[in-house]
Amino acid sequence: MNESMKQKITIILFALKPARGKVKTRLAKELGADVAVKIYKAMCEDIWNTIKSLNVPAILATDINEAWLPEPEHVLVQPDGNFGCRLESIIRQTAELGYKSAITLSPDTPHLAQSIIGRAIEILNNGDADVVASPSDDGGLVLSGFKLPLSVEIQNLPFETDLLATVVSDLKNEFNVEIIEPVSFDIDTIEDAQRLLRESEKFKDICPNTIRILELNVPVQK
Repeated sequence: MNESMKQKITIILFALKPARGKVKTRLAKELGADVAVKIYKAMCEDIWNTIKSLNVPAILATDINEAWLPEPEHVLVQPDGNFGCRLESIIRQTAELGYKSAITLSPDTPHLAQSIIGRAIEILNNGDADVVASPSDDGGLVLSGFKLPLSVEIQNLPFETDLLATVVSDLKNEFNVEIIEPVSFDIDTIEDAQRLLRESEKFKDICPNTIRILELNVPVQK
């Protein structure tokens, strides 16, 4: 990938440094804080490996000024505030670094197919949309991407609710938005973890670290 392409697009992983009491709190209630941290760490490693395999500059947007995942192009510290505020701040900092578009991901979907991220890259690089989004079956998003500078206000979108995907889809009436399917799912609860294990044959090459940790720590669904 040439230098002009590298400056054109980046992928941002929004992830907290794994620590007890800060990550996967719903899993921690049933499996314990230490296990929840191990699961989250594996999820981070898997999605980061997928990002790095795409040969696009990777930005780590985190809570501490430390490159705790291997070789990010930049480390950006998330500010205080709700997720909308943090996302908009990081996106604007990314634009200031010279990027023309950005895709945002989280560790919650370590099994996200490379093809979905690749499709988002293609759409933004070709200028086919100003916003791309891939929905989660809980009403949220597993991926969002933006042409920079931002053409849409994102700070007040209903992040971390089951309305987000619908609201983003409705933006089609005002902005050039493209929705990328199929719908995926987040790993937030023990039921989500059990679902990933049931479908592990499909995902074993995408998120091997996550599947291995879940197999050791998550009870089989009866």
